[in-house]
Amino acid sequence: MASVQMALTPIPGFIQGSNVSRSRGASYERTVNMRVEKSSSPNALAPFILHPRSGRKTFATLPNRTVGFWASKNQVFIVNGTSALELLEDGSTRLLGEVAIASNPATMKANGSQLLICIAGNVYLATGTAFYQPIINFANGFVDVAGVNVTWRSGDLFTGTGGGIQSGNYFQIGDLRYIVDTVIDNKNLTVIPDPDTGAPGTFVNVDYQAGSELLTGVMPEFIDGYFIVNVPNTKQFRISALGDGKRWDAIDIGQKSGSIDNIGAIKNLGGNLALFGDTNSTEQWADSGNSDFPFSRISGNNLNVGIDAAWSVVILADGSICGLLYSDSGDGVIGRSSGGPPVRISNDAIENAMRRYGVLNDAIASTYSENGNIYYRIDFPTANRTWEYNATTNTWAELGPLSPDDEVYAADLARYHVHVTWPTRGRMHLAADYSSGKIWEVSPDFTDDDGVDFPVMRIGPHIPGKWDAYTTMNEFALQCALGELDPTIEGPDGKAKIPTVEAFYSDDGAHLWKSAGPASVGRAGEYDGTFIDEAGSFDNTPSSQTNPQVFLALPVWHNLGAYLISRTMKVKSTGKMLRAIYGALAEVA
Repeated sequence: MASVQMALTPIPGFIQGSNVSRSRGASYERTVNMRVEKSSSPNALAPFILHPRSGRKTFATLPNRTVGFWASKNQVFIVNGTSALELLEDGSTRLLGEVAIASNPATMKANGSQLLICIAGNVYLATGTAFYQPIINFANGFVDVAGVNVTWRSGDLFTGTGGGIQSGNYFQIGDLRYIVDTVIDNKNLTVIPDPDTGAPGTFVNVDYQAGSELLTGVMPEFIDGYFIVNVPNTKQFRISALGDGKRWDAIDIGQKSGSIDNIGAIKNLGGNLALFGDTNSTEQWADSGNSDFPFSRISGNNLNVGIDAAWSVVILADGSICGLLYSDSGDGVIGRSSGGPPVRISNDAIENAMRRYGVLNDAIASTYSENGNIYYRIDFPTANRTWEYNATTNTWAELGPLSPDDEVYAADLARYHVHVTWPTRGRMHLAADYSSGKIWEVSPDFTDDDGVDFPVMRIGPHIPGKWDAYTTMNEFALQCALGELDPTIEGPDGKAKIPTVEAFYSDDGAHLWKSAGPASVGRAGEYDGTFIDEAGSFDNTPSSQTNPQVFLALPVWHNLGAYLISRTMKVKSTGKMLRAIYGALAEVA
């Protein structure tokens, strides 16, 4: 009887994100430093492709750790250590001012001419010519100034109705802040000279503000010309004067009222102010145009879910909002909303991981777009881990370095991300290293990180076998981008390097792994894979990999033995060598 020739057949679901079940035997799919992207062409070879994450090149190196990163269309601002900086197109910086140091991120918003920064509960304003902490004023008007002597001209008198200024109060003259020394009468007072700048100088009919406290805030927002900050550990939020972040009147304050929890985060959600409770509620406010206080609560728009980590909330490029949720039924779920009730986007993989992390409320998120895909990235500083969600394909991936046993053991360094369009260099994606002062340019055209390779790995779905008989795997093959390695890159023997991918297999539910060896994806221009085995594919030169024996159209591994119940395949390489995976094939009998 003639033997039957088996054919390689596709492994369903190999091009997917991480999705690990509580039981490895049920599912142990993992995608590390790779992304599932959807093919835009209906005639593409594969509807979905696994690409490595984007590579990075140094754009600038700053002296301290970056804790905040924000960009408008053509300007980039950074909080690096205790310095607030503008990052310029040539990689240099311009100092705006100094801020308090904090473990939590600095967050920023701008109104076109002013930049508002929140960090460690403090609020700072950069006007272009000055940098200071605004005061909450209870009196304001116009004055004449001669040295330390201040004379009222109009507005609120210094004492009496509308005044009440006392010794020790803050007194701001234009952009200069002083302390009241002596209140002489309702139209005259003196201020204490600033130790750095001295007396105010001489001014005629200049604006003044007086207050007893500095403005505090957790995070800033900007809606309809108003800066907005939420007051730390309260249900309250404050708004600035229209178009002016210098002025914050004491009476311009709103209060979340739909539930007893405090405000954890605020966001501009489609022009409305979303107030995320720190426990179990979210409500929205709209600009009603009221002259006394412009924002009012939208009735009937409350959600019985809050936010577990204030800095996990970001607005994606499509206008939807993502964050780590908290409700009366528990935490540990990441949701996405376009204004209505949030939809769960986290899966078993990340939720099982978060359950083991313990601390979740320090999570920090960022968002970016590449090649038509929208990403939500979330970092867990205490757990030292990073996950990336592709909102376009609804898939998750793990980011970070791999240990020898293929576990991600640390967070990815590029925690903060912005997009900017420079006047001469054009559009650029930048990322800040949370552990140092390095600022990277990020691009899918970069295949490593400043010349350092990063690992990529995909563990596919379990391939079912039989419970009562062995299944034999004669071949396993990878459909991938072939021959894309730069031909100028040399191997250890000085010859053109062959890009390789290594395969492993497990027959016990992804607990123990056996190497199937490396296979080549071909030198640049060859577009033929090269099967490499330890027995005969290498020449006698130590560490050589440049004497291929067998040429094939794709990386193939032969004679992988028999298994019961299921088999799991794992492939590993680097982002430089394995540029795309379209699918995987197996021949089993």
